[in-house]
Amino acid sequence: MLKKLLTTAVCALLIASCAQSPTGRRQVMLFDNNQLNTMGAQTFEQMKADEKISSNKAINTYVQCVANALLKVTPDEYRQQQWEIVVFDSEPVNAFALPGGKIGVYTGLLKVAETPAQLAAVVGHEIGHVMAGHSNERLSTNQFLQAGLAIADAGSRAYNVQYQQQMMAALGVSSQLFVALPFSRTP
Repeated sequence: MLKKLLTTAVCALLIASCAQSPTGRRQVMLFDNNQLNTMGAQTFEQMKADEKISSNKAINTYVQCVANALLKVTPDEYRQQQWEIVVFDSEPVNAFALPGGKIGVYTGLLKVAETPAQLAAVVGHEIGHVMAGHSNERLSTNQFLQAGLAIADAGSRAYNVQYQQQMMAALGVSSQLFVALPFSRTP
């Protein structure tokens, strides 16, 4: 009876959270956009507290100009959002965008992306991750992995499985290698 109830609940959850990415790939989205926006804002605030922010007016204006040009051509729900764009004075050759309208660009990227088009390619890619719901999908995948591992752990303990700890370690590594890591390269 419990098995049937659990199976029904999982199926209902999967059906209710099913979505489709802009590329047509099926996605599982367990989190509400408001939750993600709040998490994105909190993460961004923490980053601003931890990282040095560039005070170079010319660099900030340049990055704002490129990012705003990209945002002008996004769908309405993103174009109408209030975006915060921050340049972090740090060496990583990277940029990111978070749910809730947060964009971060590291000055290290500006040494490699020498033209506005090159910077736009990177920042546009990051905005695309937000539009495709990749944060929600990643968090949802991690939730399923954690739940699956917890169920496997409880079951293996209940049945006194020999080498239970080693089996759980192997399952943990396998879930990362065969589920989480390949996900990061799925379009």
